[in-house]
Amino acid sequence: HYAPLAQVEWQGEGFNKDSLQDCRTEFKPLSELNVQAIASAPITPEGVIYVNEQGWVGINNQNPQAFLDVNGTIRLSNAEAPISFSTAAFGAISPIFIRGTSAQNPAPALIKLGGKVLQITERGLTLVILGETHAVLDKITYDTASGSEEPLTQLKNRIEAMDTRQVGILLSCDAWAWQSSPAADSLIVTLNQVGMETILSGDSSSQMVQPYAAIFEKSPLVTNSSCKVFEVLQTNSLLNLHAELTGWLLDGCFMINGNGK
Repeated sequence: HYAPLAQVEWQGEGFNKDSLQDCRTEFKPLSELNVQAIASAPITPEGVIYVNEQGWVGINNQNPQAFLDVNGTIRLSNAEAPISFSTAAFGAISPIFIRGTSAQNPAPALIKLGGKVLQITERGLTLVILGETHAVLDKITYDTASGSEEPLTQLKNRIEAMDTRQVGILLSCDAWAWQSSPAADSLIVTLNQVGMETILSGDSSSQMVQPYAAIFEKSPLVTNSSCKVFEVLQTNSLLNLHAELTGWLLDGCFMINGNGK
């Protein structure tokens, strides 16, 4: 369709109305435009930004392979929801923050992963399992402080069933220490096999209120063995509010720093 013409009032001298020309026929209607030709052309004179026929935008890139494909350095500031990134070498790169809490200083346990926030308010130990693209595959809270053996057995079985391409996160909320039992002994064996020794080193008299957080990956070489684990177990003190881990996920592995033990 053609855009309507505006009326023009000429108040100057020497205006020749016979020289007016209808220019609408010089421009094709939108239905006749070659969209593909426009899409393949740069939308800036310097050819910096391109939009292909799928609507994908390339910056300094004439052949975008994603919704936004940038050939160069990207700077983000004041971002309210950070996202996962990728490079030619890494399929997924995500910032991560993990916070385990306790009954001594009540607060929700927390995982911030890219633009996603997971809050955990249920008592016990929560196991979160991530895939290679950092999607949350499973999130289960086990009330290990309930006195029942069932949550201990379920946690043991879920850790053992993890795939070697997955990353596991284990964190506390409120009370989580278990009572001595055959199921507890079996869980301890599994935790040792995965490399989680710090969780077993807590003060038995105050373990109920010691905040804990861990991230781990299993080894493909040894059954139920971890090739990497990072744990934080804080002391029973008002000065140590939470157990915290921060870092990055790189595909199916991680780079982590933390506080505490």
